[in-house]
Amino acid sequence: MTQTPPAARRPGEEGSAYLVALLCLVILTIVGLNVSMITQTEMQLGNNERSAQRVFYAAEAGFSPSVSKAILDADYQPHEFSLPEVENLFGLQNEVEVSAFFPILATPCNLCEINNAGAYGTKQYFEVTHAVTARAVRVGAGAAAGPIAQKTISVMVDIQPAEALAEAQFALTDPAEIRKIRF
Repeated sequence: MTQTPPAARRPGEEGSAYLVALLCLVILTIVGLNVSMITQTEMQLGNNERSAQRVFYAAEAGFSPSVSKAILDADYQPHEFSLPEVENLFGLQNEVEVSAFFPILATPCNLCEINNAGAYGTKQYFEVTHAVTARAVRVGAGAAAGPIAQKTISVMVDIQPAEALAEAQFALTDPAEIRKIRF
């Protein structure tokens, strides 16, 4: 290998390798910062999606106890539940509010023999369709922590055979409670 003597080099070329290396480092630093920002944004999006899914499942879980109370105890009133999370380090929990059952349709029960004339006395049974709304709010620990996520789900629940009870037909008379039911 032969080296070019310093006298044969063109003037102004000294230190150009240093500038090229410095420019490459600046470009790589900018690319690294961009990748870091993208990764942080993706992690936040994933965490938000996880919170939204958990609050959705909490709202969905609120229907089962309310339907059970309506079927077993003829309790058609609104209910509130608190669902703490398992293995939770931050004290997160889901507050679930289920509206009262609002009867929207009552038809004769066609799946049971109980409505046949003379079968079981004079009781009248129906298939009753109720509108119910569950609203779940995911909250953190402490009074300063506000809601993290919330979800509202509305369903129609058919109960049959359902006896024609006044409690079922007039369980919801408060206008504020009626506004909670959304379809």
